[in-house]
Amino acid sequence: MGTTNSVNGETFLHNYIEKDLSKISGRMSDEEMLKNCILNTSIWFPHDFYKRLPIMLPYVVRDNSCRKSANGVKEEWGTANEEGFFRDDNSLIKGIPKRLVVKSPQLDGDFKMGNGFGAHHIWRTAEICGDLCSGHMAQFNSFVPNLVWLPALLHKHADRKGSFAKYFLQAISYKLYRNIRMPKMISAMWKDLPLQRDFRDMEIEVAKINFFSTTDYWILNHAYSLNSEMDIITSATKRSIKESKIKCSRYLPSLVNLPAERREGLNNWLIEYKSIIQKN
Repeated sequence: MGTTNSVNGETFLHNYIEKDLSKISGRMSDEEMLKNCILNTSIWFPHDFYKRLPIMLPYVVRDNSCRKSANGVKEEWGTANEEGFFRDDNSLIKGIPKRLVVKSPQLDGDFKMGNGFGAHHIWRTAEICGDLCSGHMAQFNSFVPNLVWLPALLHKHADRKGSFAKYFLQAISYKLYRNIRMPKMISAMWKDLPLQRDFRDMEIEVAKINFFSTTDYWILNHAYSLNSEMDIITSATKRSIKESKIKCSRYLPSLVNLPAERREGLNNWLIEYKSIIQKN
């Protein structure tokens, strides 16, 4: 398959079920079939990208109420929340790998994601703040090991609390990323992402996994853009925002209207994170 071809998520899953899973399904339990579907149709970021940019958008948090369709009043996507973080409904995260090629062992070739794929948070809650959604925390919302792209039909299985699909995705993430040497601040985040005991020693065939193909140029360009954005955010004033924009024209004006003490936590966090990725 050529690198310019797009594949629909539903078609990707259907083709796997028809061509591959159907050959062995009679000898498998329901859990084993679901496991194989997830393993063969999920898409992950490669190690090199995680090492360089473990948190893709450190100033963004998930807040679905920012959309007019959700709040029934007005469009607030891209405005700053009360702590200064950019309010997103997952749109920014979904868009990051949109143009990337996917290396697929199943197809024995490359493709680009078409419709029917979605970004999925693997740990919907993190133990650090009780049951607070991980998307509401900037550290975890775009943390590479907390994200996977799935065919839409698999989302409902992975979203169920206590489901096999959810725990299996967590096991894959542990297998792919947990033992990679990272700065202390990043490594410490894993303590807030628990893995069920029954899944800790599960065998996972990494050779079957689909990965986004991220070139050195793409990673460096993304890192450069992110560094520039963090500089603008941490130094934003009413005068400076006239010449700058971060993703949305609503963000910086709403950010600088916050009292300085309310923005301090965001600024400190971005300065710390920037110092880490510059050393990588």
